[in-house]
Amino acid sequence: MKKLISLTCMVLASSYVGSACADDTWYLGALYSVQKISSGVKAQNLPSKIDLEAVGLLAGYKFNQYFSLEARLAKGTSGYSETFVYLEQIAPETYHNVDLDSQFSLLVKASYPIYQSFSLYGIAGYTESRIKITGLGINNDYFNKFESVPYGHTRKDSGFSYGVGLNYQLTEEVNVFADYQVLPDYELGYDLSKDWGSTTIGVSYSF
Repeated sequence: MKKLISLTCMVLASSYVGSACADDTWYLGALYSVQKISSGVKAQNLPSKIDLEAVGLLAGYKFNQYFSLEARLAKGTSGYSETFVYLEQIAPETYHNVDLDSQFSLLVKASYPIYQSFSLYGIAGYTESRIKITGLGINNDYFNKFESVPYGHTRKDSGFSYGVGLNYQLTEEVNVFADYQVLPDYELGYDLSKDWGSTTIGVSYSF
C-alpha cells in the first residue's frame, strides 16, 4: 500500500511539472467482464470454481496522459448453476445458483505511453461486489419425509483491488482497452476463501 501511495505521489508530481501536457477531459464508456472465483480446493457442497459474466458502464476524469480517476459499475449477466447430484434420486428439481448482482469500483489509473497509440496502465482502488445466491434444497422432517425448501440471500464482498491493462487510442476521442484485475477474495466462511479475478474489455469516449 505504501508503494502504491508513493507511486501516486510521483505521478501527481510529474503531472504538475508537465502541466502543459494536461488533458483535463471527462470520458464515458462501456465494458464487458469475464470473472472467475477459484480456490483450487474442493470442499463438500462448495464449488471449486465459479464463472461469472457482467456488462457495465464507466466514467472517468483524465487529468493528463498519465493520471486518471475512474468509476465502474457492472451488472451480472451470467453466473454459476448446479444441481445437487447426490439428491437427484429423491429430489431431481433441486438446484443452487450463484450470480453477480452488481459490482462497483473506484480506481486510480496510472498510464504510460509505450508505442505510438498504445499505452500500458495500472489500476488500484476499491471494489464492492454483491453476490446473489438462490436455490432449492430439501429438508428431512421429523417423520422422515422430504420437502422442497427454497432459499436465497445476497452477500457483499469489498476491499482493495488492483490490476494492469493495455489501452489503444483508436481516434482522438475513442479508446479501446483490456485489463486484468485482482478483486477482493470471495469469503465463504469456515476459514475458506476463493481468489477472484476479472478480465475486462471495453471502449471509452472522451469529450
